[in-house]
Amino acid sequence: MVFRTTVVVLTAVAAAVSAAPSVLRKRQGPSSYNPTCEGTPAGSRAFVNDFRLTALNTTLPNANTTGVPLVIGSVSATTGAESYSLSTYASYPYNQRPNLELFEGRLFAWGSDQYDAVAGVPLSGSVLEFIAPPQGISEQAFCVTPRGSDLYSLAVNGDTTSWSLCPDGHSGGQVRVVYNATENSNGCYSIELLLSDATVA
Repeated sequence: MVFRTTVVVLTAVAAAVSAAPSVLRKRQGPSSYNPTCEGTPAGSRAFVNDFRLTALNTTLPNANTTGVPLVIGSVSATTGAESYSLSTYASYPYNQRPNLELFEGRLFAWGSDQYDAVAGVPLSGSVLEFIAPPQGISEQAFCVTPRGSDLYSLAVNGDTTSWSLCPDGHSGGQVRVVYNATENSNGCYSIELLLSDATVA
């Protein structure tokens, strides 16, 4: 299948940024008002340091309670920016940006000696995509919500239930996280994005 990836997300990011220089993680204090977690359950957070994400199948039995590990996978490069998806480790066994961080409702990925990559807000039917280096100030849209047993789910605009894993349709290709996959998306299945290795205060 064909996903709307780089062009869609770069457009979405461009629409959300200002002319100000890039604002990277931890370079400004919390804003006095943060709408990211409005309407989500009590205990939701828009700030979480240093965590990973896993994909838990919500339609079929899982081998464990946390799902399969996810990594930042390669998509493409354009002038001045590189594009990455959130992919299963099994389909992309590399992890140059192993650390994720939620800061003021913005989702960042980073690693040693790497520029931060910031997630764009995914449109319906598109992959959850990261741009590096960040091209300005991205939209505050991400939040983590409690789901019991000390587990948290990743939400975008308050939605935790519209994530899927979808093969990209190429031989040896990646299996990527897609938001609100269409009904005719071959091979997709619904997932929940869970935080792992995280301490949510």
